[in-house]
Amino acid sequence: MVNRFILSIISAIAFTACAIDDNFSTEVLFDDGWHFVLIDGELSESDSLSYISGVIPFAAKEVTLPHTPRIEPLVVNDQWQGTCFYFKGYEATKEDLQKRIALRFDAAMNIANVWINGKHAAMHMGGYLPFEVVISDYLQEGSNTIVVCLDNRDNDITGPVPLNILDYNTYGGLYRHVWLMKNDRIMITRPTEGYSDAGVVFRTINIYEDYAEVFVQTDIRNISPSERNMLLDIDIIDSDGLIISQCQIDTLIPANERATLARVIEVDDLHLWSTDSPNLYTLQVTLREGDEVLDVYRKRVGIRDIDIKDGNIYVNGNPLEIRGCNRYQEYPYVGFAISDKAQWRDAWLIKEAGYNLVRCWHYPPSESFIEACDAYGILVIDAIPGWQYFGGKAFEAHALQCVKDLIRRDRNHPSILAWELSIDGVTMPKSFLGAISTIRDREAPGTYTAGSSEVGYDICLNGYEGASDDKCVIADMPVMYDYNRGSTFDIDTCGVAYISRRLKNKRFKVATPGVFHYMLEDGPIMSTLKESKDILVHYADMVDVNGDVVGNIDSSIKWSVVGDACIVDPKCELVKETTIPFVDGKTFVVLERYGDYTISWECIDNEQVSY
Repeated sequence: MVNRFILSIISAIAFTACAIDDNFSTEVLFDDGWHFVLIDGELSESDSLSYISGVIPFAAKEVTLPHTPRIEPLVVNDQWQGTCFYFKGYEATKEDLQKRIALRFDAAMNIANVWINGKHAAMHMGGYLPFEVVISDYLQEGSNTIVVCLDNRDNDITGPVPLNILDYNTYGGLYRHVWLMKNDRIMITRPTEGYSDAGVVFRTINIYEDYAEVFVQTDIRNISPSERNMLLDIDIIDSDGLIISQCQIDTLIPANERATLARVIEVDDLHLWSTDSPNLYTLQVTLREGDEVLDVYRKRVGIRDIDIKDGNIYVNGNPLEIRGCNRYQEYPYVGFAISDKAQWRDAWLIKEAGYNLVRCWHYPPSESFIEACDAYGILVIDAIPGWQYFGGKAFEAHALQCVKDLIRRDRNHPSILAWELSIDGVTMPKSFLGAISTIRDREAPGTYTAGSSEVGYDICLNGYEGASDDKCVIADMPVMYDYNRGSTFDIDTCGVAYISRRLKNKRFKVATPGVFHYMLEDGPIMSTLKESKDILVHYADMVDVNGDVVGNIDSSIKWSVVGDACIVDPKCELVKETTIPFVDGKTFVVLERYGDYTISWECIDNEQVSY
C-alpha cells in the first residue's frame, strides 16, 4: 500500500466554494429501535445460539440509547455485573450493498461481541472509547439482524481491581451513541479505523500578530477496483458561517490505496481560543469526485497556543491562573447513560462555578462533554481508563491501545490541556512510561502529558511531593457531588488551583475522604474527613453565613480552624449545632444527614499550622 504524504503552505486565497447541504453526512444516529435483555444467571447453550442468530427473546424490552442495563439505587453499593444483549434490525437496500457500511460504538461496557445475521463480526475490549465494526460483508439485501453481547464483569486485561474490593463502578450497557456509517468505496477515513494517520488532524502551528498558520491533514482510502481522481476542499468557517480560509487539493488515488494529504493554511481573520474567550471555527473537509460530494468531515476547532514552562501554564503567551475541578460522568440511578444535553449541562455548571480546568478522572469522558468544554472555555485533562490496578503484559498492551484511541478521538479539540496517560494510584513500570511518550510524540506531537509521577510527564498530578520546583504541579482534588444536578465534579484544594467565584446554594454529596479548603469572608477553613464509608449518603451545603462559598487557596500555606458546624434547612434556619473538634492540627468531621437539611460552616477562630 502506498501512503503519499503531501505538504505545502497555502495562503488565504479565494476559491469558489462547493455548494454543500449543511445536513449532508455519511453518519446517522443508530440509537432507536433496539431491544434489550439482561441475563440473570448463566445462559444456556440453546438460548445463546438463539440470541446470536438474532431471535429476540420474549422478555426483551424496546430501548433507546444511551441505555443502562439496570436502574441502580441512589447509593450504589452493589452495582449489577453480568451479561446482557442488544438486538436491532436493519433493512439494507441494493445500493447499500455497493457501499462500505460500518457501525461506530461511542462506548460499550466492557467486553463487546457483535454478530450480524448470526456471524461473528467483531470483539472489542474496554468500555470507554469508541470502536468501529465494518458490517458490509455480512449484509444481505432486505432484513438483517444486529446482535451485541456485553459483559461488564471483572476483567484482568481491562482492569480495574475487582468491584468487591474497590468501588470503581463501571455500570454497563450501550451507554453512549451508536452510529451507522454509509460511505462510498472512497472516503475520508475515521480515527476508529485503527492507525495513526486515520481521519482528519487539525492543530495550530504558529500564531503571529495578525494571522496564524494551522496544520490540516486528511487521510483518504480508495477501496474501489479503479483509480479515482478526487478533489479535497478544506474550508475554515467563522461563527457567522463565512469561509475565511480555503484551499483545494486535486489528487489521484490508485485502487486499494490510501493518500494522506497535508496542508499548512494561513488564517487571517484571527480570533484565538482561550478560557476567557473560547472562539471557535468550523473545519469542513469535503471529498468530491467532480461535483458529486462523497464525504464530509465537520469539526469545531480553535486556534490557540498552550505552553508549559517554569511550572506555569501559558495560553497564547499569557499566564493562566488555574481554577480546577475533577469530574466523573456518573449520574444517580442511570450510571453512565446520560444524554449529550446532560454532558453540556455539567460543563456549563462547572464554568459557572468559576472553574477553567476539569480533570476527567480515571477514564475518558463522552466526546460531547469535551465539545462543551471547547465551547465554554474549560481546559481538559483527558484520561485513559484505570485506577489502583496495573496487570500483566496483556493489561499493559490494552492500556497503550487506549492511549492511541484516546488521542486519536480527541486531538482536534482546543480544550485539551494534557493527556493523563497514567494509571492513578499505582507504580507504573518504566517500559510503560517510555511507551506512552513514544505514542504521544507520534499521535499528537507538541502536546503535553499528565500523571502521578514527575518522571515521564509534563504535569504532575495529585500534588506530587517529589516534583522539582520548575515542574507544573496540579494538586489532588477531593470529590464533591452536586446532588441537585446528579453528576460529579471535584473541588481542587491547593497548589496552583483555587476557587474564585461564589457558589450559591449548591447541595453536595461528599463521596471520598479528603482535605477541603475554603476561604470564608472572615477567615479560612479546612476539614479532613476520615472515613468515606461514613459519609457516602450525606449531603451538605458548604456555605458562609450569607449562603455563599468563596474559596481562595494559597499554594504555599495550609490552614486549619477551630469552628462550629450547624445543620440548616434550605431557608438557612438553624436546626442543630455541633462542635468541630480540633485534633493534632487538623479538623476532623464526620458529616451527618438530617433529611434534606444541609451543613453550613461558620468560622469562629483560625490558626496557621505547618505540615
